[in-house]
Amino acid sequence: MFSAGVIAPAVDDDEVIVRADPEAGLYRKLVLRGDRLVGCVLYGDAGDGLWYVELMSRRCDLAPWREALILGRKATEAAGITAMPPTAVAA
Repeated sequence: MFSAGVIAPAVDDDEVIVRADPEAGLYRKLVLRGDRLVGCVLYGDAGDGLWYVELMSRRCDLAPWREALILGRKATEAAGITAMPPTAVAA
């Protein structure tokens, strides 16, 4: 089990993406605010936990990654997304 950041929607604009495979004992929940990851919950395989934390701490724009993000780091790399997304520019 791994969790970091916001684990439940906190504002109306928060989006929750869930992927569950009860038979395999796997569960992933990501909380996005706009195109930024603000939280995650991983159960079963938590190997991508620190990667998700890095995406949160760097405030990366994840718009191009939205489809593969829930699948984890290996899936994004398999989809040809190998570079870390750019860090957000502070306002």
